[in-house]
Amino acid sequence: IQKQCKNVRGLSLARVKKELEKLLLSKNCAAGVRLLVRSGLAAESCQLRVNGKKSSVLILPEVAALSGIEQNPLFHRFDVFEHTLQALAYSKAEAEIRWALLLHDLGKGKPEIRIYRTNGAPADPGHEKLSAEMAEGILQRLQFIPTFRRRVVWLVANHMLAGFFLINGMSGGEKWLRRLAGEGTFRSNKEFLQALQQLHNLVLSDMRATNANAEAVQRMQDFWRSLLCLAEELPVHTKELALDGRELGVFVQNAKIGPLANNLLRRVQNGQLQNRADVLMIAAEKWAARYDK
Repeated sequence: IQKQCKNVRGLSLARVKKELEKLLLSKNCAAGVRLLVRSGLAAESCQLRVNGKKSSVLILPEVAALSGIEQNPLFHRFDVFEHTLQALAYSKAEAEIRWALLLHDLGKGKPEIRIYRTNGAPADPGHEKLSAEMAEGILQRLQFIPTFRRRVVWLVANHMLAGFFLINGMSGGEKWLRRLAGEGTFRSNKEFLQALQQLHNLVLSDMRATNANAEAVQRMQDFWRSLLCLAEELPVHTKELALDGRELGVFVQNAKIGPLANNLLRRVQNGQLQNRADVLMIAAEKWAARYDK
């Protein structure tokens, strides 16, 4: 393969991208990525033709660069590249999860991120932000559609949060979840839940590829179980409230239905109200008495 890998330069981006997608969704994706890097293919380029003009597109040199980057032995038994492969091996075969895991630690070892503790151990605080920025650039370069890019980048950017909340208390996780529901990142509770379930799998796969023991992994499982239970009850759009626009119209004029619905949604999301028809009716009546004049 090493002798022939330069031939990939004549292949189209579409063909190479298709092969990458097949590799990442395969049963032995970790072995495939190892071969991709060890053979030199990841550091190669392919072709993109636009309006009759050809240009070279790098494949995945950023992933190849992870090899040999050391990590704190207190938490990690592998370098960044081998850790990435191990995490991939543990993960569910979903494209968003696999791509996010492949790219989740790209920021590690970079000069603007890497520091050394007083005991000489390496650390990479904030690497998830740089990793997300690099992931966005790679996925744009490989011409993935915006919806796919956004999900993968979101997963990469948030992969360290669960561990932080696990250490600092569940209440922080609940606040984050409630805030996330109201940010407008997701269009429905279904999409919200899917993203969280993918992040759950990514976080556990990432954790299992470290020195974490079985007890720590179980604590993370329990933490996520509670988060997902809460997420199931959180509406992210006014159409998911227990009262629809017609029912809210009983309390306010048509022009005020939108503001009332948004107020109720925000209060349900931040935990002030339950998403129940009887509770929302009382809140709507009080809101109308104050604002629908």
